[in-house]
Amino acid sequence: MKSKRLLILVIILIAVIALAGVLWYGNRPVNDQPEPKPNDNKTATTTEEVIDTEEDIDTSDWQTYRNIIYNYELKYPKEGDIGYYPALKVEEVSSLTIFVGKTPELDVSSYDPSSITIEDGLREEAIRIMNLDLEDYVNYVWNLNKNDIRPGKEVGEIIEFEINKEKTYKFKIAGSYKDERGGFLVHGQEWFVFVERGKNRYELRIKDDNISKKIFESFRFTD
Repeated sequence: MKSKRLLILVIILIAVIALAGVLWYGNRPVNDQPEPKPNDNKTATTTEEVIDTEEDIDTSDWQTYRNIIYNYELKYPKEGDIGYYPALKVEEVSSLTIFVGKTPELDVSSYDPSSITIEDGLREEAIRIMNLDLEDYVNYVWNLNKNDIRPGKEVGEIIEFEINKEKTYKFKIAGSYKDERGGFLVHGQEWFVFVERGKNRYELRIKDDNISKKIFESFRFTD
C-alpha cells in the first residue's frame, strides 16, 4: 500500500499546475467546495486538431517509448531521457517526464480515477473531483485556474479535439507567477491536455516549444 500511495503522489506532482487547485480545494471543508461549472467560453471543434509545430523537425532518429500498462507510445529525441518513479520498470510507469538535456519537455500522467481511494492519502472530496466525467473535470480545473487572480497568470480557452478518435481537451497557461509558497510555477507558456481511453485518464503537460510539440504529435494509443 505504501508503494501505491507513492505512485498516486507522483501522478499529482507531475500534473502540479493543473491539479494543485483541485487538491487544495478538494481538501478544504466540504461546505466550501465549488461545484463544477460549465465553461461558457469553451471552443469546440469536430475535426482532428493538434498543437502544431512552427517548423519541420526531423524525427527519423528519435527513440520510441511504449507503455505496456496504459497502452500508449510516443517518440522523443535520441539525446532525450525519461524521468520516472525508479521502483518500476519504465514501460509500466503511470507518470513520466521527457527531458532533453535538463529541460522537461513533456509530462504524461496516466491513472484510473475509479481505483483511487482514501487509503491513497486523499480526502473524499478530492477523490470525488477526480472521478468527475472528463468534461466536468476539465471544466473544474480550468475554472480554478481561470479564477486564480495572481498577477501574471493567463489562462486560455478550452479547445476540444481528438486523439485516436477519443474526445480530448486542452488549454494553455502562460505568464510568470508564484504559488502560495512563493515558488515559480510557470515561466513562459504550457499546454495542458486531458483525454480518456477506456477506464484510464491521461493528463499531459507540454511546453510551448517546437520539440515538445513534436513529441506530443507522436503520442498515440496502442490498444
